[in-house]
Amino acid sequence: PLEHTTSPKSTKAMSRSLPPVATSVLHLHRLTELVLLCSRSSHSLLNMMQVWSIVASHFTEAACHADRTISKLAITSYHQILTEVMRKRVELPHFSFNETLLKPMEDMLSLGLCDMDTQDQIVSCLCELTEANAREMKSGWKALFRSLRSVKVPVSNEEGTWTTPVFEVVSVVLERDDVYIFADAIIDCVMCLEKFICSGSVQQSKDSVYVDPRIEAYNARLAVQLGLPSLKYLSRIATMLSIHSNGLEQRPFFA
Repeated sequence: PLEHTTSPKSTKAMSRSLPPVATSVLHLHRLTELVLLCSRSSHSLLNMMQVWSIVASHFTEAACHADRTISKLAITSYHQILTEVMRKRVELPHFSFNETLLKPMEDMLSLGLCDMDTQDQIVSCLCELTEANAREMKSGWKALFRSLRSVKVPVSNEEGTWTTPVFEVVSVVLERDDVYIFADAIIDCVMCLEKFICSGSVQQSKDSVYVDPRIEAYNARLAVQLGLPSLKYLSRIATMLSIHSNGLEQRPFFA
């Protein structure tokens, strides 16, 4: 059985004497400790899957909380759990638990549940995760790139620095000299880049009788910030696919 660092009674007593925000923070800490204990224990992967199926929705709700203190802590704790589980429990072939682990981030971004600050933190978290655990990601690449495909373009962003972490993730896949990372991630990576090329623009209203110069300027900026880098990465991927298909005796399985 798992050993608790603090008894349920003492946690309940503490929560009664704290304000609502502090109580939520305390519960997040306890929930994170529980998941980490389960990951570090000798329990089977099935137990870990059952635990995650229960707690994942709570992390999603906390990450989308209106109070930035709670949402920031929830994403930080979630990132800690992802790193720990991927390192302690390497995913076996034909399993997809890592994809399940990253599903809450995909839900937060695709359903529009978070604000721009939270979105930026999630993208940065995904970037750090790929840099530190690219080899352990495996099926997680699918949920990761689905998450990035759902990133909302901030209309008021003049410089477009938010796109940098997105392309950093793509760079991790292409610059690692590991054909298995390439095989696990490349299909979803291509779909993500295609989305940036095809839908990275704002359409003007059909009822408009004149061309809005602000929208035209914004679309031109998007083409430079999203479209051109995406095309360059796709060209690079095509070259790498040609090299891998012709230069390997045992070709990897593309997930």
